[in-house]
Amino acid sequence: MKQLMMLLLLSSIAYEAYPEIIAKRLPAHNSSIKEYQSTSCCSPTFDCPRGKRGRRGRRGRTGATGATGPIAPFNLRDELFINASMMTDMIGSTPNTFFTAIYGTPTVLSAWELVNPFDPENPIGTQFVIPSTLDATQPVTLTIHCFNLLLEAFGDVRFEVQIDYKSNGEEFGANLPATGYAETLFSGDIPIIDPIFSPNGRYFTVTIPLNAALMAGKTWSELVVSRVPTTNNNNYQGSIFLTAFSIQYTKTVS
Repeated sequence: MKQLMMLLLLSSIAYEAYPEIIAKRLPAHNSSIKEYQSTSCCSPTFDCPRGKRGRRGRRGRTGATGATGPIAPFNLRDELFINASMMTDMIGSTPNTFFTAIYGTPTVLSAWELVNPFDPENPIGTQFVIPSTLDATQPVTLTIHCFNLLLEAFGDVRFEVQIDYKSNGEEFGANLPATGYAETLFSGDIPIIDPIFSPNGRYFTVTIPLNAALMAGKTWSELVVSRVPTTNNNNYQGSIFLTAFSIQYTKTVS
């Protein structure tokens, strides 16, 4: 009986020592032995060391493109304006025409009367500061704001625009080293339509593209607008009234 018990005890000791003996005799890269060691070392009495992280799996396919979001508001357009009181003529006058009855009483409306295209005091001018945010790579447009009254006259009107752009320290004028106006531009022939009832006025606008590239690096501008004869010789025989200029441009992205 004692021999039997001794045999069982020796077998138990050998069984517990078997993995350690195998690990010493076989190469460490044997995956089956590693698996056996990992299994046999776990015990309720102590924690096994964390094994190496396995390889990352393949990346899955790219999902479908989502729906396009709403279009952002077009908020980079801007505008500067010049009203009649900010203009002058060749003798330094203020607006030469005032209306007091168009809207009934009271009406306060001032404008520059452009009598005919052959009037020597016809040119109306102003100056303005070129916005520092103006993007000179994008279109810039001058809009001339006018109106006419019920005169039972017919025909067209046409405008000439002379404009200059200067930066700090530059000379301006007609004599060298100045170069005169940077641009001289003309509108098309604009048909004039009378309002239906008097003393109503009919408001209309004329747009003329400016050369934005000439404004690059400039800070000041001189602008003169004149009524000139039409190309079709069908000149409107009544007066028109200049009430404002505006310049539309795109702001630079900050």
